[in-house]
Amino acid sequence: MTKAKGTGPKKPRATVQEVRHARLELEDVDYQRLKRVAKANGLAVAAYIRQAVLRQIRRDETEGGS
Repeated sequence: MTKAKGTGPKKPRATVQEVRHARLELEDVDYQRLKRVAKANGLAVAAYIRQAVLRQIRRDETEGGS
């Protein structure tokens, strides 16, 4: 017998104080490349972009930027 959906204990929601959105416009060819690489790394496109941006920010902060 299967368990009914939603009968388990409730998980607390992550609280985020403030989220900022940034729009990214890419040519279709570049977006397809992005999707392919994100998938190969087991990430959603948004997660891959976030990871890449944060990595570059850290690099710029430690190296004095480019």
